[in-house]
Amino acid sequence: MEARPRIEKVVLLGDTSTGKSSFLKNYMSNYRTKASVPTENFECLTALNANPQKYLQLWDTPGREKYRLLPMAMIGGCDYCMVFYDISSRHTYEVAKTIVESTSLGD
Repeated sequence: MEARPRIEKVVLLGDTSTGKSSFLKNYMSNYRTKASVPTENFECLTALNANPQKYLQLWDTPGREKYRLLPMAMIGGCDYCMVFYDISSRHTYEVAKTIVESTSLGD
């Protein structure tokens, strides 16, 4: 009997306009974009990993402040988190730092 593939959940976190959606589009289809509209909802895409026994379930989260608490609820069930910030924006770095400090990611 063949084992079912494991699904590993990856959540992309960070402030708005830090490249989460662009990263996801590039990872999934080698699609590069110069500009993207802010994510208003959660997007979930599933990709086959190099290991055929694992799938990556990638969750793109909205970065706008009014949505900031929603992704925090998703972290509990995830296997990995990627925190994004814009290296030219101190504000997005502070948001990323707050995300890490306010979750178990900083442990």
